[in-house]
Amino acid sequence: MPLFSIIIPVFNRASTVSSTIDSVLNQDYNDFEIILIDDGSTDDIERNISSYIVDKTLIFHSQPNSGVSAARNKGASLSKGEYLIFLDSDDQVTKNWLSDFNTKIKTRFPDILYCGINRLKYNILVEYTNPLDPYKDGKSFGNVIPGSFCIKNTFFNRIGCFDPNLAYGENTELSFRIKMGNPSIEFVDSPNLLYFLHENSHGKNSSNKMNGLIYTINKHPHLFNNNKLMKRRFLSIAGVSAVHCNEFKIARDLFFKAWKINLLSLNDFLRFVFSCFPKLGKFIWVNR
Repeated sequence: MPLFSIIIPVFNRASTVSSTIDSVLNQDYNDFEIILIDDGSTDDIERNISSYIVDKTLIFHSQPNSGVSAARNKGASLSKGEYLIFLDSDDQVTKNWLSDFNTKIKTRFPDILYCGINRLKYNILVEYTNPLDPYKDGKSFGNVIPGSFCIKNTFFNRIGCFDPNLAYGENTELSFRIKMGNPSIEFVDSPNLLYFLHENSHGKNSSNKMNGLIYTINKHPHLFNNNKLMKRRFLSIAGVSAVHCNEFKIARDLFFKAWKINLLSLNDFLRFVFSCFPKLGKFIWVNR
């Protein structure tokens, strides 16, 4: 049984996934398996990675397009590793990614480990994310960008895997359940994940963003009712996404709920007012 199962979901990324795989194969620690889940690609991904399949470098599974969460969960169901690492098919890792995780595991056996992240755009370093303080508020720990965390297989299954209903915010929603599970945690300071920023990220899809944020609020009412600041932020972001989708009725409802949380918030009040006038709302949020 390998220590690590690296799960790579891929959808129409034949041009980048080989670099992702090669960065994993370049590890200075070799007790791992790679599971690649083709989530209904149409760019002939299997032919592009045929050499890895022939050499049995990885386990390959193809399925109809079901979304990234379902693909990750399928990979987890096929895994044999004690720890799972989910890695996106357009990111890469340093050669000491696994050995650094292993150093912490062999003495502590934590439920989850986090490493640092170098965020790059056009191969230029934009920002380093410290796993000890990823949100720069001195309070929140861990960052669930795939590749930056390593989670015990049994713990992952206990908290319920990725939610396949989400096409946006699936990592954030998982992080809520991770924290609810009271895990033991370790941190690796090194920036071992190379996270590449793209203009066409699925996070740019306003409809997915709106629906994902609303779904997450409704799924975790106790969490959001106990954290009004976070609820207000989620409602406001969902409202702006609704405007981008021309869903002004939904936007008004979301902005009104955000404003009710803090009646002194001028920004929330103005967002609500502007959403009552679609033409003005489009000018402010859509056309800029």
